[in-house]
Amino acid sequence: MYRKLFLITLSWLIATPLVAASIVLNKRDAEVWLPQQALTGSLIDLDVPTVRIVQADTSFSVSVVNRRFSFNVSLSPGANSIHAEAMVNGEVMSSGAVTLTLMYTPVPLVKLRAKAQGDNILLSVDVVENPQGRALRYYWCAHAQNPAVVKLSNSSAATPSARIPATRGRYTFSLAVIAGGDSTWYQTYVVRDAQGVHAFAPDTDVPAWMQYAVVYEVTPHRFVAHGTFRDITAKLPELKTLGINTLWLQPIFQTHQIGQGYDVTNYLALRSDLGSEQDFRTLVHTAKQQGIRVMLDIVPNHTSIHHPYAADYAAWGDRSHYARFYQHTFDGAPYASFYHKDEQGFVYYFWKDLVNLDYSNEEVQRWMIEVCKYWLRAYDVDGYRFDAVWGVISRQPGFAQRLRTELKSIKPDFLLLAEDKAADANVYAAGFDAAYDWTADTTWVSQWSWQYEYHDRESRTVFNHPSTEKRVTLLRDALFNNGDPTAARLRFLENNDLPRFIRGHNLAQTRMAAALLFALPGMPMLYNGQEMGYPKHPYSGGDLFRREQTIRSLDTTGLYDHYRQLIALRAAHPALTGNNLVLQHQAPQQGVLVLHRWAGQEHIIVLLNLGDTATTVPVDAILPPGTKKRLTAIDLLTGERLKLQTGRQTTVRANAHSGRWILLK
Repeated sequence: MYRKLFLITLSWLIATPLVAASIVLNKRDAEVWLPQQALTGSLIDLDVPTVRIVQADTSFSVSVVNRRFSFNVSLSPGANSIHAEAMVNGEVMSSGAVTLTLMYTPVPLVKLRAKAQGDNILLSVDVVENPQGRALRYYWCAHAQNPAVVKLSNSSAATPSARIPATRGRYTFSLAVIAGGDSTWYQTYVVRDAQGVHAFAPDTDVPAWMQYAVVYEVTPHRFVAHGTFRDITAKLPELKTLGINTLWLQPIFQTHQIGQGYDVTNYLALRSDLGSEQDFRTLVHTAKQQGIRVMLDIVPNHTSIHHPYAADYAAWGDRSHYARFYQHTFDGAPYASFYHKDEQGFVYYFWKDLVNLDYSNEEVQRWMIEVCKYWLRAYDVDGYRFDAVWGVISRQPGFAQRLRTELKSIKPDFLLLAEDKAADANVYAAGFDAAYDWTADTTWVSQWSWQYEYHDRESRTVFNHPSTEKRVTLLRDALFNNGDPTAARLRFLENNDLPRFIRGHNLAQTRMAAALLFALPGMPMLYNGQEMGYPKHPYSGGDLFRREQTIRSLDTTGLYDHYRQLIALRAAHPALTGNNLVLQHQAPQQGVLVLHRWAGQEHIIVLLNLGDTATTVPVDAILPPGTKKRLTAIDLLTGERLKLQTGRQTTVRANAHSGRWILLK
């Protein structure tokens, strides 16, 4: 019996480790995105009234209550080693060290303002944040590339003034904000035109170049077989010839799967399969030399489930520094009906591998802001398309305006394009310059306004609706009953989520829809391959182009030349890039819709026949009020000259599935 008891006691001692007295910091090593961090610790089998916190060359004491203690630290950029220690029986007992790596350098944030008074301007500085509380000094300068030389009254003053010369154009001013030995540069500008001098308004103004932008979306790895930055660079001259002036690259950051790139695992590093940093720098530089701006695709709503921060939470739960980086509760925000939760407690919308970030956490906001600032400052990119930002705005609507302030202070004409509803004015009020041509229907997050019914593989649009009459009424509503028709919209027939347009429409319908696309206010966009009638769905495999062949040589549809013509005509006619748009005439039973576009003395009639048969349209119906009884017109798309006369029951012919741009002389 004694021997049995001895064996039981021995086995208990072996199975139960002896716990020595120790000091424990309740924190694991982490990358952090705020300099102020709160930590806690505890004592095990130890009673002391205070512990000393040691961080680099500094230390301070904190009280211990019920063997627990807490304290705050202020971190320097880079790695910060922190430990706790106490004197016990004449010897120093120390906890293990925790390393918190501050991933950015906090700098002052300012908002520059310019006020015009006749030919004179007054520049001023609003300090939004001064995170280190240091005294600030200023140095202003006018850009050497300004249309004419500008002299500032006092370059080191907070509020210098200047007289803007008579030469028209944009005058840019930079400010260095100096804190100690560090300086950060910001910009603003004024414009001299025929009406006078106008100052950039950072809270509301949109980039002037957006009015003339023709966007081309690229899926880098499929651009050619195993595509790289170098492959895109090589085809820039072709894109320039086509008329493209704005390049949108889908996510180029490190990702778990090579795919389209929306499952980001490192926002601050490039995908190795696309090439080196120098390759990307060359792409941006070459594009700018060609007159092509470059936009990146930023993914702020979610990370990959395989992101190191998400993996750390999955492994350590609430002990992870990143526990509050991710959404774990259903909050009742807009689109909450689309929430799902996985077995680890991550909330996501539609894709289980893409888990939502928690924007109520200030550290998450700072992280994403610094990511956006990094690519802007490091590569001078011209804008961001913000993926699924509808999810961010719905959960934290104030974040967008904060992001806008930080980016526009660095580059005032930086473009903020929201993947959100242009039909909702709140998207623009939040701080975005442009948004998607989606409907306001919140039961369907991403309903394209020209799409009457969702199908994951077929393009069901107003142009191929079974009812001719319905085609006209649906298109009319999409254009005029879907929010402000002149709001800055990204307009498209295809993108990385939609079925290819030509798979659901014949060539005539495709050409007609393209003619409408480039005749409307907003930013028209082509998705790579659209210009040659590429048929495969973006989610399918397959490479778009070939290294050894031009894009045009691969086109068997004639669409390349059609798009090239549309783009060139749009650039040549101010009526097509302005915001004036009215519904001139509609005849739903015929399938006819007529729009009037104008700028100054230029008037263009956009005549669409959505029907399956040719028809004629009365001249009296298509001409705007006040038009002369007799005039000459030209169809810009065909070159046909038309003699139009009102009151004589004359007509204009419209072929089936056709679009005409009639310039009134």
